[in-house]
Amino acid sequence: MARRAFSDRSPRADVGQRKGERVANLKRQELTTAYVFILPAVLLLIAIIAYPLAKSIYLSFLNSSFINRNPRFVGLQNYIKAFRSLLFWKIAFNSVVWTGLVVGFQFLVGFVIALFLNRILVARGAVRSLLLIPWVIPGVIVGVIWKLMYNPQIGLINQILLHLRIIRQNVAFLADEHTALLSVIVVAIWKGSPFSMVMYLAGLQSVRQDLVEASLIDGANFFQRLRNVVMPEIASVIRVTLMLTTIWTFNYFDITYAMTNGGPNKATQIFPLEIYEQAFRQFQFSYSSSIAVLSLVIIGCVSALYIRELHRRKAI
Repeated sequence: MARRAFSDRSPRADVGQRKGERVANLKRQELTTAYVFILPAVLLLIAIIAYPLAKSIYLSFLNSSFINRNPRFVGLQNYIKAFRSLLFWKIAFNSVVWTGLVVGFQFLVGFVIALFLNRILVARGAVRSLLLIPWVIPGVIVGVIWKLMYNPQIGLINQILLHLRIIRQNVAFLADEHTALLSVIVVAIWKGSPFSMVMYLAGLQSVRQDLVEASLIDGANFFQRLRNVVMPEIASVIRVTLMLTTIWTFNYFDITYAMTNGGPNKATQIFPLEIYEQAFRQFQFSYSSSIAVLSLVIIGCVSALYIRELHRRKAI
């Protein structure tokens, strides 16, 4: 009986072992296939992101320039130079004002439009498509068009303001230090608000109607429903959208470059423009790299918040 029991168990054990080996081999094959498929993307990311990033960090510790053929290691001198420069702090101030106002008003304008679109039922898709046009137009084209609109001689904006008697004579908005940055901010708000609108509209359409109906039964008005029901329901969408628009706005280059090129007198100079200026006009490659690294640190902090939000929502 013991021999028979042993013979009965042995084939089952062998079958189970072979099955386990097949499953393990299958998993290894699937893992190998997955690595093969993602390898081109990894190589591409290394080529266009990892290597330039490492090269920039390395250059930031040298004194490399166009005329310096034998750069040497200088440590943190480029960073110290940046922190001691009044221009750097002016650019930092411009970047903070630029990012804060653009992101804030994109949220406000996008959310108001989303509320309006969420309440209409007729031609909602057509209206939404029309409102998306500014967002899909390339930034350089937007900058050139608005630069012509701001022109003090032939610009449409001066003509409208004169007709409304808001101003008495033509104003060179982009040539005045006091109005140039705000003028470019208006353009960035106009271009970026449709993205916020789409995001907030998607969030509003996912709000549970039973909560809205319960608040109506309780006698809540529109603003009470908005504050106590709608905003908590779409809070995660708002946070993610604000983080994304902050990252994108901080890195804006095309609109400001096309409209003012950082002028007048650096009034609209922000970090991306300064990096370009130092690298491709002044040919101060190391100093430009140090500013780029500092900009990366700021963006990295915001990106960390964004990734944390994705983890919280279990998106990744």
